[in-house]
Amino acid sequence: MKELLKTIAVSILTLASTIACSQENIRASNDTKRGAVANLCDADEESIFTCFTEKKIASLCLRQQEGNVYIKYRYGSPEKIELIYPISQADSSEGFKLSTTPYPGGGENRIRFAIAEYNYYLYDIAKSESDDQGQYPVFKSGILALKNNATILSKSCKNDASIKAPAFEVLQEENFNYNLDMIRE
Repeated sequence: MKELLKTIAVSILTLASTIACSQENIRASNDTKRGAVANLCDADEESIFTCFTEKKIASLCLRQQEGNVYIKYRYGSPEKIELIYPISQADSSEGFKLSTTPYPGGGENRIRFAIAEYNYYLYDIAKSESDDQGQYPVFKSGILALKNNATILSKSCKNDASIKAPAFEVLQEENFNYNLDMIRE
């Protein structure tokens, strides 16, 4: 029964991500038509998460070639990439972990990777909230970086960023850490 509930929850989260992703693709397509950059991925890569902050872009890029899965995180601008992880492509997907949890009206998805004592989280949250006007959907996404469990970076996405469906197919799952508050900005 627990596995069935987990399967249903992941299916709902994937559907919510796909819907948000469709909205993001429409916006990215419109931005590209205006000359803006859609992501930091190479031409042979697919963006599975792209977040536009005030001045920077964060992209998690997927390339599948001959049965191998390669994932790269890039942060910066098209003119200057400030962080690339991992540097090599060997076993690049092993360093990224996916975790999910359901919420009323949605759920939270996270991708975590670590560089030395730093833990980076890419997240999207879809849930229902309510006030005296009634119930409404809330979508949030962003980047969180911790060093020894202290926040060193917390950025909200200015676009409708979401973790796309291929991430759920290729990334290894880990337990969801309920002790983290993704919204710290």
